[in-house]
Amino acid sequence: MFSSGPLPRVKIRRNSPSNRFGRVRSGGKRVHQGEDYQADIGTPILAVDDGVVAFIRNGGDYGLQICIKTVLTHNGNPVYAFYAHLSRVDVKACQQLKSGQPMGATGDTGNARGMRGEDCHLHFEVRTRASPGLGLGGRLDPRGFVRYG
Repeated sequence: MFSSGPLPRVKIRRNSPSNRFGRVRSGGKRVHQGEDYQADIGTPILAVDDGVVAFIRNGGDYGLQICIKTVLTHNGNPVYAFYAHLSRVDVKACQQLKSGQPMGATGDTGNARGMRGEDCHLHFEVRTRASPGLGLGGRLDPRGFVRYG
């Protein structure tokens, strides 16, 4: 379990199963590689645990994104926390982080562009590799790590 939430308040967007992790889209035919948490644009994003910034990128469906390597492990593998659709990043690659430290803000970049109201969200993933590629490989269900509420 992470020692902090990725947002000040963590709530699944629209309480919809399709915003959860796994084979939850298109009748189980499409995967969702993380969870979508309702968050107004500009909501602070927080480091979920002590760690280091693995990378910061901007592009594709994720838009502006941060990946942090946390101090946690899972079955001997490092645990990474990945944040997407950001409007701003206030940290640098390789920067040391403390749990709960603000790192930037939510936004509407990537395939979240133009979303408003209850559709605004943070896409959040728990990974065992910084860049796992397509599908669910190298990803873990956030429900085993995230503090909701």
